[in-house]
Amino acid sequence: GLPSKEEELLSPPLSSPPQPEPEEPPATFPRGPPQPPSPHPSPPEIPPKPLRLPPEFDDSDYDEVPEEGPGAPAGLMTKKEELPVSHIPRAVRVASLLSEGEELSEDDDQGDEDEDDHAYEGIPNGGWHTSSLSSSLPSSLLIPELPPHPMDGHPVGPAPITPVIKAGWLDKNPPQGSYIYQKRWVRLDADHLRYFDSNKDAYSKRFIPVACISRVAAIGDQKFEVITNNRTFAFRAESDAERKEWMQALQQAVAEQGARARLSSTYPLGVRGSELPDRAGSLELRGFKNKLYVAVVGDKVQLYKNLEEYHLGIGITFIDMSVGNVKEADRRSFDLTTPYRIFSFSAESELEKEQWLGAMQGAIAEALSTSEVAERIWAVAPNRFCADCGAAQPDWASINLCIVICKRCAGEHRGLGAGVSKVRSLKMDRKVWTETLIELFLQLGNGAGNRFWAANVPPSEALQPNSSPGARRHHLEAKYREGKYRRYHPLFGNQEELDKALCAAVTTTDLAETQALLGCGAGVNCFSGDPEAPTPLALAEQAGQILQMEFLRNNRTTEVPRLDSVKPLEKHYSVVLPTVSHSGFLYKTASAGKLLQDRRAREEFSRRWCVLSDGVLSYYENERAVTPNGEIRASEIVCLAVPPPDTHGFEHTFEVYTEGERLYLFGLESAELAREWVKCIAKAFIPLPAEDLLARDF
Repeated sequence: GLPSKEEELLSPPLSSPPQPEPEEPPATFPRGPPQPPSPHPSPPEIPPKPLRLPPEFDDSDYDEVPEEGPGAPAGLMTKKEELPVSHIPRAVRVASLLSEGEELSEDDDQGDEDEDDHAYEGIPNGGWHTSSLSSSLPSSLLIPELPPHPMDGHPVGPAPITPVIKAGWLDKNPPQGSYIYQKRWVRLDADHLRYFDSNKDAYSKRFIPVACISRVAAIGDQKFEVITNNRTFAFRAESDAERKEWMQALQQAVAEQGARARLSSTYPLGVRGSELPDRAGSLELRGFKNKLYVAVVGDKVQLYKNLEEYHLGIGITFIDMSVGNVKEADRRSFDLTTPYRIFSFSAESELEKEQWLGAMQGAIAEALSTSEVAERIWAVAPNRFCADCGAAQPDWASINLCIVICKRCAGEHRGLGAGVSKVRSLKMDRKVWTETLIELFLQLGNGAGNRFWAANVPPSEALQPNSSPGARRHHLEAKYREGKYRRYHPLFGNQEELDKALCAAVTTTDLAETQALLGCGAGVNCFSGDPEAPTPLALAEQAGQILQMEFLRNNRTTEVPRLDSVKPLEKHYSVVLPTVSHSGFLYKTASAGKLLQDRRAREEFSRRWCVLSDGVLSYYENERAVTPNGEIRASEIVCLAVPPPDTHGFEHTFEVYTEGERLYLFGLESAELAREWVKCIAKAFIPLPAEDLLARDF
């Protein structure tokens, strides 16, 4: 079998083959006196500062024709390695995607040390090359030594996420009719066909989702085409037998992908049916001339040349965030660091940078989570799709409603408050998922949940996986806070009879009946009439109904749905309050019961993930926490003040005063981010006498 990811990472790296020394040093270097060779070279104590070159985007595998280089006569195909280096077009002479367009020319050794315009920084792996050509190259061009590939001994990048079906060298025909074949290391797994400049590269030059491949066809001696709806990729194998193996492997992968798509036919065969990105947009990536289109999808960050190619699904590379880490670099920039490269991104603004950081940190959490609980709960078919919008593979849940939901709906459920929905992650909140709770979700789950909560949803009001946050919020308010679509119990409206029926139901295995009774107003803590078992929970315990006990415990504080449950703020306004939502990190001190007279030092602030949604400002220990440390309701805010810069340990601060005579102090270094928070909080708590301010921008 294939070695595990840990075994691959622990395998000793292969030593690089010796490279010939250049015949003469570059002309731009001053020639010094000849030095005798050292019989025992030793690594320097401090590695030299890497040279940083301004690379260019390599379009050799995209749509443009190479800019220079001789064309071969018609009918003649020439292998790349058969040409001298000087005759290879500039766009072809590159190290990999990771050094796009960096020419391995004589002048490359003469870089400006102050330049910081490299595409990806290489991470040293501890090896020193004292007598090879590699030692004269900047570190951003060095190819890391990686563990051997389990299939055929070739070193590769990070351990594959899915098992590799086939891997090997193929010649690839560049687009637009170039006659020069380029040798590429090609890897096929169940989800992607990817090709690389080298078998040592960690990240691909191109990835083609198997779901996008429409057919594979032979086109001549040793050549074959991989055809998608919009693009055709031509490859050449070493022999007809090798070509046959590649074609069979590709055709089988396409057939199996199609079978999986038909099995979950809720979504059409395509790239992104259920994988809507957590964040997508254009970012600058250091070393590329043009912005790239970047998408954070699940536990991966995907890079595309532009928006058009994102929609086609054909990308440059993707980064598995299980080996990633993100951190701020400067005002608009941040670094995504992996063991293989550093990706340096720049956003349009500080606010956008914070949003990208949050999305990528979420991808890291997703990558490091465990799917064991999710897989068990997904074993029941209705639980494989979000109970609210139908998105596939939902990995969040409401443990009191006993439904499985997607990440987007989970955010809106959290906004409903714990009195309506208690949100937990299937993958990250491991301690929550006891065997009893898992069994409860297998017995009830989305099937029973929607037979009760969604019994009367009009098609015009149903959610879709791509519904907007506003549409989700409106639908979920109606569904769970108001109970608008629920199936009414025959005893609805008769409190005494509802309570009696609940006391009877909890002594049986009929969980759906208990769910319906509680959802229609039965009192979870009503008096049973039996002093020895005075509550429904005590009755369930007496009867040995463990699942009933779990369900009752999770609903001890759940509010009864009411059609007239309009939020207090909404009752006082003659205009509709704006929907204000915002999130990000803030630095916060402990709340105080009096005005701040003294300067608060930076050490007194704690970093908290803050979410403003549905008139509530909640603050969490971190962005992965599901239970807030505390919250401030906009309806309770009486004053929002902004002290002068540098009043406290952070340059920019703002103070929130509430009716309960509590003062909350928040801080940030960024004026732009602080201003955005103040604007959003101000819009969320506009008092009645200042209703006309709703039409203004703060």
